[in-house]
Amino acid sequence: MKKLLLLLIGISAMHQAHAQSGNAKDIATQFLQHLNTGNYDEAFASIDAEKTKLTKEKLSTTWAKVAKQLGGLDSMGEVSAEKFKEGEIVHIIANFRNGKFDFQVTIAADKKITGFFLVAPKPKAQWKAPDYISSKNFTEKSINLHSGKYDLPAILTLPNTKGKCALIILVHGSGAHDMDESIGPNKPFKELAEGLSSKGIAVLRYNKRTYVAHDLDSNITLKEEVVDDALEAIKLAAQFPEIDGKRIYVLGHSLGGMVAPWIAKDAKNLAGIILFAAPARPMDELLLEQYKYLIGLQPQSAEGKAEIEKIEKAVALVRGKDFNINTPAAKLPLGMPAAYWLSLNKYKQVTVAEKLSCKILVMQGQRDYNVTIDDYDFWRLKLGNNKKVSFKLYDKLNHLFHEGVGKATPQELEEANHIPEYVIDH
Repeated sequence: MKKLLLLLIGISAMHQAHAQSGNAKDIATQFLQHLNTGNYDEAFASIDAEKTKLTKEKLSTTWAKVAKQLGGLDSMGEVSAEKFKEGEIVHIIANFRNGKFDFQVTIAADKKITGFFLVAPKPKAQWKAPDYISSKNFTEKSINLHSGKYDLPAILTLPNTKGKCALIILVHGSGAHDMDESIGPNKPFKELAEGLSSKGIAVLRYNKRTYVAHDLDSNITLKEEVVDDALEAIKLAAQFPEIDGKRIYVLGHSLGGMVAPWIAKDAKNLAGIILFAAPARPMDELLLEQYKYLIGLQPQSAEGKAEIEKIEKAVALVRGKDFNINTPAAKLPLGMPAAYWLSLNKYKQVTVAEKLSCKILVMQGQRDYNVTIDDYDFWRLKLGNNKKVSFKLYDKLNHLFHEGVGKATPQELEEANHIPEYVIDH
């Protein structure tokens, strides 16, 4: 539940009644102090009201859950700040009884707080390249992916071979991901890129828009979050002389895999798509299933039961006839805006995939609880008779395509591991 709660904080933007004075570090420190002491009037007064519909009650409830789960805030450590175009991001080392976190506060140029996040500290275990990666077999080029008004840092990994080569573009799952799709000490996209390029296939990967941008519209949809940047990446890739424009593929992981058929439909010239643990069912159904699975890993409690009832109510609202663009985000799953959930409801990935003429490869780990065997089976049911579609199921792999045994847990994702070479070779 801690991951779910931190996600709620991360996607919430905040509210403010008046402008503030003082530097960004002071503003952020006072904000955390107000939250810790339960002075929610002052905390709420420091937040930008135009960025979200979060209420003071929602703020206090969310922080109370954080304090309960993390054991309360004992002290604050180092405070640092980094500037960006629209303001500053302040980092405060927050020492909770149950662990240390990076408390990040985004402050606009007018000194109003526009968001805050709790981020787990950098893992003690650092990523190390698996044996199948051979750096002498490829070259990396740092490039820029310009999409709309955003510049997304990217890397093109090119095999050191003669002639034009095939290329795979990597598209991230849910959340604000860097180009490596870093999760704890793990970097699955870096492994895919360098592993594939070690074996003769070029790869383009980039920082996700939600990782780079601090001024995203509160009514963001799947198109702005994922599709637009992927389409620009396809155009950019085709411009490199080393790349065979007729052999460009998209590999989408999780949400990226769900949206891959949409990308292929709009790009029109893709050679194929790879659905890497891609949901076939509606996202609200998966979300409810994930909540039940994660809470089921813990001892039964009134709190767990209440969490399930809460998400069931939110999911029912998304599915109901009264759901519309004006439905408050605070009432919806994960606090995401109505525009986002409307875009999810409208998009039917399996139906879109059925109409594609390009090749499709569906890859799934049987131990994955984020996207399950039920999704894989549904892809097979609907696409199994298409000769251009192939399937691969791995009995030991989880959502990151890491090997394990028994029931998968969130802790697995924080343990250093690698995508097996047999996945790279498929």
